Amino acid sequence: MSDGSIGLMWMDAQALTFRYIPGYQYPEGSPQRSIDHEPSTWVPSMVAAFNGGFHLRDDVGGYFYEGQLVKRLRPGLASLDITTAGRISVGVWDHTINSTSGFEVIRQNLPPLVRHGRAQAYPGESNSAWGQSNGGISTANRTALGELRDGTVVFAYGSDVQAYELADALVRVGVRTAVMLDMNKSWPTGFYYVPNGSSAPHGHRILPLIWREPTTYFHQFKKDFIVAESTPPR
Repeated sequence: MSDGSIGLMWMDAQALTFRYIPGYQYPEGSPQRSIDHEPSTWVPSMVAAFNGGFHLRDDVGGYFYEGQLVKRLRPGLASLDITTAGRISVGVWDHTINSTSGFEVIRQNLPPLVRHGRAQAYPGESNSAWGQSNGGISTANRTALGELRDGTVVFAYGSDVQAYELADALVRVGVRTAVMLDMNKSWPTGFYYVPNGSSAPHGHRILPLIWREPTTYFHQFKKDFIVAESTPPR
């Protein structure tokens, strides 16, 4: 057991619209829409934001965005999925989903961290089993997204944790399926926002230990991220 901390953020998938913003550098070779370069199309309505996945070169799964299959989707791997109507879910290719039809993005990242309500990460696994940490040590800053039976999604940020600790935390709150997201010192994030009149919303870290500022996603970023907006899916 590490001495790390874990913060969780619940999001009502029925009351919010979710949007995927590819990074200007990662995922490698990603399509780009014109609105992906226009923060004014997401900042005014954002109520939460969090990081995406690993580099594609890490070979941890496939990637589909904006009608293009950038990297082959692999059976059995977990994914963060957003439909063209802005609905978010956590899927497992060839199990819970088997078509890109109707999806804006399918972003795979390793096998499921949680499957059928059970943790798939365990104490004693190799330090690289769920992504190589800086320096090869056993703990790292890690993030994951889980889905409950009713469709609610829970984002988890763990500071200086092992993968099984993040999985166990999600299982304890009822998550049925979870996908691991990014890791290491500065890439993991997790923010929520409150309206601030005509100015940009006021952001807060879901855990004080998060390295980056809540303003990080007020513009396009080097790596991909997800924004939750205060409008219900179409």
